[in-house]
Amino acid sequence: MRIVFTNEMGFKFFDFEFDKDGGFTKHYMMAKMDKKAVVKTLRKDFEMLLLRYDFSKATVLEKDALQYVKVKLDKGDVYYITSPDCRELVKIQNGSKRKPVVDIWMKDYKAGIPDSLYIEHKKFTFNISSQRVKK
Repeated sequence: MRIVFTNEMGFKFFDFEFDKDGGFTKHYMMAKMDKKAVVKTLRKDFEMLLLRYDFSKATVLEKDALQYVKVKLDKGDVYYITSPDCRELVKIQNGSKRKPVVDIWMKDYKAGIPDSLYIEHKKFTFNISSQRVKK
């Protein structure tokens, strides 16, 4: 699976590939962003978004009319927060028991697919927003 981020004019920011065996390849990263910490952060963000974890030991919780699927990681947990009927993934949250580190929101679902995506990091200013390309 490839993830390529560009702006409206076609300027490419990065191009990553995730293979089915858990591998990761950085095909391109614009020079100003090409730092080990940035690549690592983006990789982790998109692994959360692409559901690249082992869900066999996940636990399901319910709170405030939402379902929370909790996946335990080596450091912290990832929560997949869905509507009660699991038709919409409302939010993904990564963090510890005390506070979130990353929030990912999906909004404006059309035919089961979100139209927009927003990734917000809590410890430092590094946010990403994206909208579906319309033909």
